[in-house]
Amino acid sequence: MSGASSGDTRRIEVLYDYIPAYPGIPQIAATGAAIYAETFAATHSQFGIVDPIITDSILADVQVGNGDIDIDCKTNGGIAGSVMAGDGSIILNNCDVTGSIHASKNVTLTGGTVHGDVIANGAVTVGGTVNGSIWAGGNTTVSSSTVKKSIILAGTATSVATVTAGSTVMGDLLSSGTATVATGAVQGTVRTGVGSLTPPPAPVIPSWVDVPYPYASPASAAWFLTSTWKGQGYVEIPWGGAPASCSIKNLEAAWMEAIVVPTVINALNCPNGITTESSIKPIALHANVAIIAKSFTITKLEATGTGGSRKLWLIVPDNTANNAPTCVAPGDIYLNNETNTDVTLSVMVYTPCNILIDRNNWRGQLYGAKVQFNQQAQMNFAPVGIPGVNLGGPPPTPPIPAHLGSRTSFRDLS
Repeated sequence: MSGASSGDTRRIEVLYDYIPAYPGIPQIAATGAAIYAETFAATHSQFGIVDPIITDSILADVQVGNGDIDIDCKTNGGIAGSVMAGDGSIILNNCDVTGSIHASKNVTLTGGTVHGDVIANGAVTVGGTVNGSIWAGGNTTVSSSTVKKSIILAGTATSVATVTAGSTVMGDLLSSGTATVATGAVQGTVRTGVGSLTPPPAPVIPSWVDVPYPYASPASAAWFLTSTWKGQGYVEIPWGGAPASCSIKNLEAAWMEAIVVPTVINALNCPNGITTESSIKPIALHANVAIIAKSFTITKLEATGTGGSRKLWLIVPDNTANNAPTCVAPGDIYLNNETNTDVTLSVMVYTPCNILIDRNNWRGQLYGAKVQFNQQAQMNFAPVGIPGVNLGGPPPTPPIPAHLGSRTSFRDLS
């Protein structure tokens, strides 16, 4: 090349946007989330879900496949895990969330603290504390709040990130559009018009898992031999005296205390399911027990485990193999007044219909097409799962690692 000679050097400076590592999507254990619902009914007031004896390695996550999650924690504290909306927004008031918030649409936080990240494909409005970062695909507003890491707004050129006076963002602010920031509110760097940002990952909610039990006793005997229950070491017995004995009072359930091996009780001969009356006496289980019925209405039941921690399943089967809840009436599960379990017993409730709970001393998991908490409902999470069934879904896609984005400047230093 004319004017060039061997050994010539040239010094240049090239600057690129730095894009931090994207948040990962948590892997749910095979036992499933604390609460899994296709839809979450209405607005929940004084809601709480805690895990007083479970380590932080197993979080009490709430997963909702469709619709919004609207929770007011009030005096019940918060949620000892993450909250994920597969096709909806998340609205939380005064909640202390141990994990992260992840919505396919918008997130609104009023008061409370999120100890992980806030991730939304839509807009984010924060009026509380976020110990992690905010990742948003739409307009983001932080008012009188603290964000201990960064804000990444990966929307369009017209998206706006707003940080008002009285707020503190301890990390950087990156916006695909513009930013309106009170003086000194962002301690790191404010960068606007960042063209190399991609929207945050959508939440991944596992598909509905159909749990079949197609036959009443005695027709179920042959099917049971090839079931996951049998494969996990369970035996099957019929609900004695059905249909006359399907509404239980006084000591009529005491026979269950004589069960000493893992057992499935087939109560599908009860046409309207199993009902406990207010006079029922406490039940102490000496083995893990599953009850299969067409519905459950549980009132004033006190259940415990004896001789070690025990598990109880209340299951309304889903016999249609379509990875979607197929509700057959009566189908619902009601956990009514004075229905309590203590630390010796964990209960999994499963139905392709509705679960309604209005007690604050329930321990275990809920898995239903629609879940509704009434009154001052608080649930103590303990992983139970269903023997031989993976409720956690496939492993999530690994997150995008930190990388260089678009080139922002180029200059010759020689």
